[in-house]
Amino acid sequence: MKETERKIFLFLQKLLVKRRGFTLVEILVASFLLIAIISALFLLLNTGQFINQTGSLKLELISEVRNVIELLMRDLRQTFAYEIRNNQPASNHLKFRVCLGHDGTNILLSNRYIEYIYDNITHSLTRIDYNFDPERRWTYNDIVVSDPDKEPFDLTELNNNKIILTIRVSKEKFFSPPIKETFISEVKLRNE
Repeated sequence: MKETERKIFLFLQKLLVKRRGFTLVEILVASFLLIAIISALFLLLNTGQFINQTGSLKLELISEVRNVIELLMRDLRQTFAYEIRNNQPASNHLKFRVCLGHDGTNILLSNRYIEYIYDNITHSLTRIDYNFDPERRWTYNDIVVSDPDKEPFDLTELNNNKIILTIRVSKEKFFSPPIKETFISEVKLRNE
């Protein structure tokens, strides 16, 4: 048994004496593999960060568009089609009074107006509420239309007590192509 152990020890000693380090080829192969693994991990991390930033921007955009649509719908549901028609509506401009209620025979309308103006040059939608002194203004930016001939207010169904809202928002960040979201909503107005 001792002889076998001695032979194994001598064999291992020969191996260690012969081979004291790594060859240049082994070092180059190991370095190449390490660089490839680190590059793949870096690319994966970068892609994940890009997807996260794009997703966050898209969620922010959807939230903004929903807020604009909800405010528009709430305001429009409180008026009548004839009230909009009497104030020279356009596909980029709406002005109307809000219904306050009914006294049994007459509809009671507010004395002051709410106005929405879309500016195709600055890509903004401005809401002006004349029910306050001084008037209150809210401006929503980054609202674009896909077709230059199309505006956010489709009045073709106004005679049927409906307005079609098309709100499209586009945001650009330096790290990604523009992110666009479009919401189309049909608003039913009060019956006259």
